[in-house]
Amino acid sequence: MKTNLLTLILVILLTAQGFSSPSKADPLPLTPQGQPSSVFSEIQNGILNSNIELLTKHITEQTYLSLFGVKGYFSVNQSYYILEDFFMGYRPIAFKFTEIKSESNPYAIGELLYESKSKRETAKVYVSLRQQGNEWKIAQFSVK
Repeated sequence: MKTNLLTLILVILLTAQGFSSPSKADPLPLTPQGQPSSVFSEIQNGILNSNIELLTKHITEQTYLSLFGVKGYFSVNQSYYILEDFFMGYRPIAFKFTEIKSESNPYAIGELLYESKSKRETAKVYVSLRQQGNEWKIAQFSVK
């Protein structure tokens, strides 16, 4: 009886002090930080403003690039210079994603209006994301 009373008092004191058992601790995040929509927003701004840093922060060695004939998997540094060359030859005038799917296997499709050799033309842009650790990274970046 004395043991039950001591146990009850101990439980009351621990509960009053805000104690929580390890099983009730805040769970570790199971999904990547940020939402795909915020990554797509950064990518859209990166394309529109030729901001390579905004793009390469979401690129890994497993990112597939396809930019008017340049195709393949490249290091992050190589991707930086490939994108730099791309934006020097194809200056964005306007860009907006017209379709964004943020659920499983997120992707976005948009239309790019660009200027190249004093001519304005359009191209389709396709970007898909994948979860890498606790972040969303670009799986594929294509301009056709």
